[in-house]
Amino acid sequence: MLDVTQLNIFSKVVDMKSFSDAAAALHLTQSAVSQQISSIENYIEEPLFISKRKKIVLTPIGKYLYDYSCRILFLMDEARRDVEHVKGHDGGTVRMSAGRVLAEHVLPGVLLSFRMRHPGVTCQILIRNSDAVITELLSGLIDFGFVDEICKDTDRLSFEKVFEDEFVILADPDHIWSVKGEISPEEIVQEDFVMPEAGSEIRKAINSLLSEAGVPSETLRITTELGSPTAIMEAVLSGCGVSIVSKSAAVFYLEHHLLKQVKLKNVSLAKKYFLVQNAADTLCPVCSLLAEFLKTKLAVTERSRSVSAI
Repeated sequence: MLDVTQLNIFSKVVDMKSFSDAAAALHLTQSAVSQQISSIENYIEEPLFISKRKKIVLTPIGKYLYDYSCRILFLMDEARRDVEHVKGHDGGTVRMSAGRVLAEHVLPGVLLSFRMRHPGVTCQILIRNSDAVITELLSGLIDFGFVDEICKDTDRLSFEKVFEDEFVILADPDHIWSVKGEISPEEIVQEDFVMPEAGSEIRKAINSLLSEAGVPSETLRITTELGSPTAIMEAVLSGCGVSIVSKSAAVFYLEHHLLKQVKLKNVSLAKKYFLVQNAADTLCPVCSLLAEFLKTKLAVTERSRSVSAI
């Protein structure tokens, strides 16, 4: 019979793609890890890995077992957290996924505030696009997540709008747009443009917003593509062009007058974010506590930024 220890070792080998690295992470010898993997293979009478070009690759049976191992280990951790809560221990681990803007520029401050009240809770945030958030949620790998659109699978999922951000046009303080303060959509295509890398969630959001404003992305004069909002703002600061960035990511640059926000005439660049969870499951007490805290604090953050913009 398989046990949780074996599944944990197997999952660690898969995650780290190495027997030796998994052994080091688990504080075991490589021989001990190999013996546990062999025990699993003997039990199911199938190999879990094959070797390809000095790399270990999961067999079809291995992939199947890995999927179940992740679910079982998650449920074991969830059971432990619920038991701790029932015993009166305010502790446990909450797993969530979100896009880069929320994960890097919005959630950290809110989670710090939560942990000051509940120091026994560990919060894990994975940076994922909306499709990956949904996949991980339905696979039981996270407790809840954040997405920027409501997907079609609404029967199995529950969505609640929790935050509204704004994408802003940024220019160097010496740029002519900084003096004007407001531009028309037609003017965007006349300037060098710094964009997020192709295929990224932020790139898709910007393309969608500009399309709604009557500016197809293919008409932009894109000169630079970068992988993060911070890198994009540094490029704008260096004079590489203008760009559009989430206002949440641009707070530091705007408050310290490093970059200037330029308005787009008669166009809103608002972006909504939703908390999504499995409709069929009830969140564990600690997860529910954090989810409600995030909803409240994100609403306050949104209102305070709206007031400061007036």
